[in-house]
Amino acid sequence: MRSYENDNAKAVARIISMALLADGVPDRSELEHLTRRRALSRFGIDQAVFDEVMQTFCEDLQQSVAWFEGLRGEFAPELIDALLDEVDDVDQQQKLFALLLQLATVDGEVSEGESRLISRARQKWGRAGRWPIRLRPRFDAQPRLPV
Repeated sequence: MRSYENDNAKAVARIISMALLADGVPDRSELEHLTRRRALSRFGIDQAVFDEVMQTFCEDLQQSVAWFEGLRGEFAPELIDALLDEVDDVDQQQKLFALLLQLATVDGEVSEGESRLISRARQKWGRAGRWPIRLRPRFDAQPRLPV
């Protein structure tokens, strides 16, 4: 997995890429949300940089199934933590966390992978400020059996 300097625009773009893949595949409503809200430019990311980061992130994920279970949209907790650790700036964390929430809910459904990403971000960045929602398990979620 490539690494980026902390608080670098590419590090932020990779976390956004991870959010788009957290439910298995980028949804059209998520991509439209990024464009409509000019979300990338708020982090100093232009479309070319974002496309490059998304491409390299996908290439890195293909190198190891230990990091990502693509069919279920599951990232390894260690990978999520490592990528979240690349954003130290509290203001960036708050803006990025808000965007993660928006991307997770824009299609009207929060997947398990999206919920896991948001929960990890809240754990890692929780001291950065108060968050606008409290995550609860879905009522229709089935308990997971040990593998």
